[in-house]
Amino acid sequence: MQVTLPSRRGSDIDVMRLEGTFSLFGFEVIKLTDPDALQIENLFSNMRRDVRLASIACLVVCIMTHGDSDDNLFLHDRRSIALQDLRRLCFTPFLINKPRLFFVQACRGDRVLQPMFVRHDNSGGAQAVNKESDCLICCATVQGYPAMRSQSNGSWFISDLCGALQQVGHVSPIMRVLQLARRALNTRVDMLGNHFVMQAGEDTTTLLKDVQLLRGTESHFSSGCVLLMLLELLEDLIEESVERYCSALLPDSAEMRDIVRRLQEEEQYIAASAAY
Repeated sequence: MQVTLPSRRGSDIDVMRLEGTFSLFGFEVIKLTDPDALQIENLFSNMRRDVRLASIACLVVCIMTHGDSDDNLFLHDRRSIALQDLRRLCFTPFLINKPRLFFVQACRGDRVLQPMFVRHDNSGGAQAVNKESDCLICCATVQGYPAMRSQSNGSWFISDLCGALQQVGHVSPIMRVLQLARRALNTRVDMLGNHFVMQAGEDTTTLLKDVQLLRGTESHFSSGCVLLMLLELLEDLIEESVERYCSALLPDSAEMRDIVRRLQEEEQYIAASAAY
């Protein structure tokens, strides 16, 4: 089916505004107008080999085009690239440990987000609100990839999220907490079958203000501490028991073979869980 792409009037204003704004922060601006698939491929291919990237601190990519509800971004020749592919297209060893920021001006569907007008009795005025604002969706993994989970240790994401909340959740805004959780998640590497695997979390936010969690009452705080201490104690006891038990077993004993079998079953369970 031929995709109809109407003219995007006003984009020239956006281009000037973006170029001027990022120039304020020392960015070298490269513009590409109405590119087709070949031009986009050449742009990203050449960029990934550009040794100048080794000396930059940050890469910003701004895209203004037509999009659809499946997160396809359309090019001038009516072909498209997927929104989720931007990370891959802009990855190069020159940019390891450097932020890549993507700002995408494109439709993601044709539904109309209608306002609801809420009247305030004390002021007599009305406020326009909508159902999509003031939300944070924090996903364990980016679209297209599995989220790792273990029968014995739980999931990577929940473990790192709770760790970050316990560490700084009472003194730092939630977005800072999520940054620490993502950083911890990004250090995890494990084997899944015959492959090494990692995991990267993803946040989508429409929050209108910073969110700061506060410590609960003494009763709530004490209850939480007790639960976490019991969990930590249980994990330590299990680990110590397994070490003592395994050290007393012969390598070829039936008990040791049973342990190996159970570990293999758990690995298969993790692989099956990652598929859903």
